[in-house]
Amino acid sequence: PLLLVVRSVSPWGGFVAGVIYSILTCAGITYWLYFAVATYFPLSSPIALLFVLLSYIVFVGPYIGLASAGASLLMRQRSSLSWLGVPALWVGAEFGRTSLFSGFSWELLGYTQYRQLPLIQFADLTGVYGVSFLLALSSYVAAEAIIALREARNAKRTTQKTEHKTTHMRFADPLQQFPWPAFLSLFLGVSLSFAYGLFRLQQYAAPLAPDQPLTIAIAMNPLPETQRWNRAYYATTLLQYISVTRQGITRKQADPVVWPEFAISFYLDNEPTLRAQLGWFTRSLHTPLLLGAPRMERTGNNIHYY
Repeated sequence: PLLLVVRSVSPWGGFVAGVIYSILTCAGITYWLYFAVATYFPLSSPIALLFVLLSYIVFVGPYIGLASAGASLLMRQRSSLSWLGVPALWVGAEFGRTSLFSGFSWELLGYTQYRQLPLIQFADLTGVYGVSFLLALSSYVAAEAIIALREARNAKRTTQKTEHKTTHMRFADPLQQFPWPAFLSLFLGVSLSFAYGLFRLQQYAAPLAPDQPLTIAIAMNPLPETQRWNRAYYATTLLQYISVTRQGITRKQADPVVWPEFAISFYLDNEPTLRAQLGWFTRSLHTPLLLGAPRMERTGNNIHYY
């Protein structure tokens, strides 16, 4: 829908439309950010809402706005390379807002296809940006196709009004206005992506025998936000997850055990005692343990956080 809008406005109008689009997208997907700010920051509800909206505008708006302004310029001029330039602008905007300053890597277009495994396997070559490019190209084709049909219909109505007394009507052929180069490129890109994806999935395929099911144990132990990043609760939190896990897999051995993203809210590298405790527990389970934990790495005088 954004491309339909920017096609009919000036580059400045395209920039404004891109900023509005980014705000609506952020509000629809990361709506929880408001509740986090309102709960854990000493801000009133109106100020928290304003803070979140300004964050969307600052960290996402300019990138999508510039991409939309460029798309408006290319599509209004009907450049022969618009089908390549518009997706490239979109991917450039995603890369910019992900990499520059603090980074805001949520809501990239390619993430929407996480269920389409054959389609996204080529991300091992291009990253998520390749998937975003393919989707932006499909949006461009759809927008130009809608515009071609609309213009052909308007031309037909105009011809009928001016030549209503004749039996031979002349109007624009929508097939001539259809973005064939973009469509053929999209068809080729999707076909190659699926072919590559099926090939890669076949490489990784290792079906289990019917009598050997895979048992996954998922440990859930909701913790108050106030206990995260609080050194006084590091050991307590770890022991709680160990206890929950042992209670959950007493009857049947699990193949992997999975803990939540914030099960461990301390740097394992800086807590050798807790890391040793975690290693002992994992060995006692005789099963792999997958968990989320931050990590820090010292390089000379610099510290890198992951």
